[in-house]
Amino acid sequence: MKNLTSRSTRYIILLLSFICFTSCGYELRNPSSSLSDIQFRIISENSELNQEFEKQIKQRNVIFQSDQAKSTITLKIKNHDLQRFVGSVGGGARTTQVRFEYKIVYEILSEGMKMPLLINYEDSSFVDFNQSDLLAFEEESASVKESFVRKAIRNLEFKVVSYLNET
Repeated sequence: MKNLTSRSTRYIILLLSFICFTSCGYELRNPSSSLSDIQFRIISENSELNQEFEKQIKQRNVIFQSDQAKSTITLKIKNHDLQRFVGSVGGGARTTQVRFEYKIVYEILSEGMKMPLLINYEDSSFVDFNQSDLLAFEEESASVKESFVRKAIRNLEFKVVSYLNET
């Protein structure tokens, strides 16, 4: 009898752990493969943010086409911007936090679409700023930029997959 209760207790603990991890937003580090079968064509200016965007999309095994006739989805980036603002000021009017505001505006075009789908994605984040450790701040800034782009690509995945499921 004792063996049965300890076994059922383990299953209950395992089940509760699984529920806890899934409800708090835990996810695996591997990117989603929902864009892997879609042929993309990206039209954008040559900027650092757009290059990071394309680099992260390529990591998801997306097929890129230079020819519009062969592409399933054409993504036209209209505006892609990352700005820094003073988030808070401490003693002596020194900056203690920096607010990053990220914005990307793009159109999704596909065969059979009469009108392009215009998507506007925005996000913001605060980063602590220490004037004596500027190198660490720059590393943190690069990490925040990568995170913004990763979230924008997740948003893109959602929009493209939901659009393709509607048609």
